[in-house]
Amino acid sequence: MLKFRPTNEQDRALIAEWIEADPDHKGRCNADFWLSHDKAEQFAVEDEQGTVFFVRSEDLLRLHIQFSPDRKRTAKAIDEFTPMIAEQAGRERYKQLIFESVFKPLIRFLKKRGFHSSPDEYVYDIQ
Repeated sequence: MLKFRPTNEQDRALIAEWIEADPDHKGRCNADFWLSHDKAEQFAVEDEQGTVFFVRSEDLLRLHIQFSPDRKRTAKAIDEFTPMIAEQAGRERYKQLIFESVFKPLIRFLKKRGFHSSPDEYVYDIQ
């Protein structure tokens, strides 16, 4: 049976060792990422033999937006809205704004404004 416990400073050496052995995380993060206590929640998952993995659960702001067909007004509004919502979300300690789109002109427009794709994410639908 799995158990959960908050991460603590005693986990630092094990986390650092596991990061060093992980081709995805090596050079991209350090133990502080898994131990800091900002808005994210960090915890260890243990089985009968001990710690099996560490988890960092973050609050992300997923946006669902229905745009007007008027592209000029929409573009102007996006340019004003993005820094406004980013500032507000940052004050609430969100780390990312996320949205989905397959509309190539919108994707190109947003990439010019600092948005980037995240192709290696995987989603598990709970509902």
